[in-house]
Amino acid sequence: MVASFDDPVFTFANHTCEMRWMTRSFSCIQNVFPYRGIEGKSHTKYLYYATLGRVTIGDYKGHHPIFRRMVVPLPPLPTQRKIAAVLSAYDDLIENNTRRVRVLEDMARALYREWFVEYRFPGHEQAEFVEDEQGRRPKEWANVPLAHFGNFITGKTPSKTMPEYFGGDIPFIKIPDMNGIFTLSASENLSVLGSAAQKKKLVPTESILVSCIGTVGKVTITAQPSQFNQQINAITPEKKHLGFLYFLIESLKTDLEMIGLVGATMPNVSKGKLENMRVVDPGRLADDFSDHVQPLLDSILNLTRRNANLRRTRDLLLPRLVSGELDVSGLDISGVDDAAMGQEEMA
Repeated sequence: MVASFDDPVFTFANHTCEMRWMTRSFSCIQNVFPYRGIEGKSHTKYLYYATLGRVTIGDYKGHHPIFRRMVVPLPPLPTQRKIAAVLSAYDDLIENNTRRVRVLEDMARALYREWFVEYRFPGHEQAEFVEDEQGRRPKEWANVPLAHFGNFITGKTPSKTMPEYFGGDIPFIKIPDMNGIFTLSASENLSVLGSAAQKKKLVPTESILVSCIGTVGKVTITAQPSQFNQQINAITPEKKHLGFLYFLIESLKTDLEMIGLVGATMPNVSKGKLENMRVVDPGRLADDFSDHVQPLLDSILNLTRRNANLRRTRDLLLPRLVSGELDVSGLDISGVDDAAMGQEEMA
């Protein structure tokens, strides 16, 4: 599909209901459908916002027919442009913060690689190296099971027959929610009652979650007390090991995928397998690394929180703008580049 910054499209995925704004040419499978506005009638980015999140995943797996039958308010084109401009301003800030997060992640990841993969850690010139079944490593670094670094918990889904267990403020994390270093929100939340029904599954802030069934090897850190489903294992590390342990487990993705394929119809890394994975313990160097990257992690968390607040504000404004409840007729968007919002083109 041809797309560009000046001629964008948005896509709707039939099974997942995910929508994406595309400004580069791309290819897609048959269950992903691209859309543009109609020249002189509908503004592409307005249509994107007017339909965003209105069709969600349910038991039915083919959602595109519902999407196509959706009724969308269609104000005059100038109004559509103004609504798109307001909402785009929030997304631009979110994207700017996201780019900053990626830079900070890359800085921390590069330092991990330099110290623990390429062995250029402080004092490496004097280090003595040995070879064992785990490969080459400094002699003073111990070979330990992953359980050496903390306590492990396998998640669980509360009973779906108890609706009072859901709809609260405690994130209930699933694998699709695990994007980026920190997980602030989830597609579903638990009530205090639902959390209490399986209180041993609640993990504190700055626990590390690892996806272990189906999609194996995704890693994230909880930004608040959270619970999670049975496809995820959690490790609660000592504070001083947080940064080191996160990047260590992230580096194990290929090993986890291989372990998950052994004797399983779908990739599956049990809690026991995860706990018993052999890794290195560099001792004091792990603490030093974690101290170095903690300011980076703090900045990432702050930016992640800002993005969560921006999304929340955008999502509150969106239906009020699209419905006309908020009047934008007096809004001046003359300084906004129309291409940045997407020009209206023939469908």
